[in-house]
Amino acid sequence: MKKIDLSHILIAIAVLLIYLWMSDFHVIAANRNRIKVLLFQVNSEKDMKYLQKGLSDILESRLAGIENVEIVGPEAQTVVHIPGEHGYHPEEIRKVYKDGNVDYIVCGSLTIVGNHTSLDAKVIELSGTKGFWSFYRNVDHLDEVIPAAEQIAKEIEDTVFKGLSRNIKTFISTQKDDLKSRKEKRNDYHLQSLELPIQVIGLGAGDVDGDGSIEIVAASNHDIHTFRFKENSLVGSGDVKGEKYHSYLSIDVADINKNGKAEIYISGEHTGSGSLTSFVMEWNGKQFSPIIQDQNWYFRVIRTEKGNQLLGQKKGISMAYMSGIYRLLWDGEVLIPAKQQEAFPDDTMVFGVSKGFAGQNADLTAAFDSSDRLSIIHENGSIAWKSDTPYGGSERFIKTVEDYRDSEGDRFYLPQRIVALDFEKKPMVIMPSNDSSSGRFFQKFRNYTNARFLFFTWDGMGLLLSRKSPDLSGYVSDFCIADVNNDGWEELIYALVTDRETAFRSAKSYLASEALSGLIIPRP
Repeated sequence: MKKIDLSHILIAIAVLLIYLWMSDFHVIAANRNRIKVLLFQVNSEKDMKYLQKGLSDILESRLAGIENVEIVGPEAQTVVHIPGEHGYHPEEIRKVYKDGNVDYIVCGSLTIVGNHTSLDAKVIELSGTKGFWSFYRNVDHLDEVIPAAEQIAKEIEDTVFKGLSRNIKTFISTQKDDLKSRKEKRNDYHLQSLELPIQVIGLGAGDVDGDGSIEIVAASNHDIHTFRFKENSLVGSGDVKGEKYHSYLSIDVADINKNGKAEIYISGEHTGSGSLTSFVMEWNGKQFSPIIQDQNWYFRVIRTEKGNQLLGQKKGISMAYMSGIYRLLWDGEVLIPAKQQEAFPDDTMVFGVSKGFAGQNADLTAAFDSSDRLSIIHENGSIAWKSDTPYGGSERFIKTVEDYRDSEGDRFYLPQRIVALDFEKKPMVIMPSNDSSSGRFFQKFRNYTNARFLFFTWDGMGLLLSRKSPDLSGYVSDFCIADVNNDGWEELIYALVTDRETAFRSAKSYLASEALSGLIIPRP
């Protein structure tokens, strides 16, 4: 009897499995809708190449999240010009791409006339059996172009590819459901959240009225909002309306003048001139009132081994921020800078500085550089360690006074807040990290859609990522750390922005508080 070679059988089985897998792969590929996104035509007196590419990148990244949709690469780089017309003509598109193994073409135009901007998009089905679809948005500011493109991408999904589910988690559930789910699953984190009809740009916490309890203070564009814990829930306790010509950049809360009530430090700009109009408010027994105004300082309160300190940095005419950072001290009713400036690298911005380590590490400072890279800085200003990767990420920006009214002037995006502290005798750095599906493609426009908190530990040689929080669907605009529910343990309080105010929708943010120890220490 002839023996059967076992190796031949195994080879035959392997060949059969590969064949079946490849057949299945081709079936799946055949069922996919292949989409090519073309560069949008831009009709403007100014050079808008950065925005032209940005629109295509945004649409590619959003449409790529739809199941059974494949983006045809490389990245969009083709513009089809139709003589005598603006935009794209469907029949011309079909002629150009009829043999390109593509099912749909996404194309369009961006027209900028004065302060008015129009975004038009078309989705053209190349077989000609379904015709084409048109989408458009009108916006008043260039800042609204990217959000408008995201809305069009969502409308394309719902209209053209209706019935295909997205494979991106952030589009499946709302942030409110996400927070509710996390609260139910992790009760030991004491998660509290409050939905707000505003876009929160800054947060602070302190005993602002001297009653022994900690209040949370949030800033929107030119208003202040206060909150406190009542019956184990976050509730609003009052608003302070600001001037329309103010644009707030950040907020800090601390009792620096040592009178038993925490002051509210607001860094802000004049919307007409771009000059700083920072001020300080304090509770006078009946209401919050300014105790110092029109200051050319960016304020930042930092926690140190010896208590809270107030730092300041000036703005120049031709510089968005000057290189010197000073400790600010109260002298009667005025703030004066210390004689010696703090030793930091020249590109350090005061909003991204923290020096809360204790013991042998008390002379170290954690800071972001101008590229959002994280650094540890010695007392003499030399850099002990710097990350290769940027972290943080803020949508708030400043300009020089010279460029303030120029829509094409350079934007200097502000660094995120960072907190250095000792947790259970370990030096730790805490920060949010925001990102979006478009990454950091855009120098002038940022729109973050996903966030988490990162917890780094300093080991004497470098910062090690020791823990990160679950992802959040939205943009963390600011955070602070305080014992806001007066239980003897500190909480991490953060503002999560899910909707920015535009001509098409209202703003929405969530104010959330979680036990700091629950975020840092893994729970079973």
